[in-house]
Amino acid sequence: TVLAAGVHIGGKKIAVVGTHLEVKSSSTRQKQSKMITDFIRDAVAPNYAEYIVGGDMNACWNSDAVKNFMSDGQMKEVFSALKAPYPKYTCWAGTTIDFLLANSKLAGNLAGAYNYHTVASDHLPVIADILLDAAKD
Repeated sequence: TVLAAGVHIGGKKIAVVGTHLEVKSSSTRQKQSKMITDFIRDAVAPNYAEYIVGGDMNACWNSDAVKNFMSDGQMKEVFSALKAPYPKYTCWAGTTIDFLLANSKLAGNLAGAYNYHTVASDHLPVIADILLDAAKD
């Protein structure tokens, strides 16, 4: 599942892409993440200089599905981009399976990244602060 939207904030066009990868099959998650990165390359990046991707990847940091998003060097995971420690878990099962990635242009303008503890869901939101005024057109 993937959902993409363009938003206009302060005169900037930013694409926001959300996904929820398959739960049971790692090979299916890998195929899905590849399809999403192809979609971003072909449909998002030509129209938006800045974009962010987030979602429940149902996979850990070192999985092929998550690595697909960063394989071409155009996207960076927000905690890594900030050289900040990643949360020990992003869901109440005690695993880190939720990620937020920014393209290189936005990743250079990150001001912070964190997750929020809530009982409203079995997942904890992964949040990033981005300085949009710092982003160059």
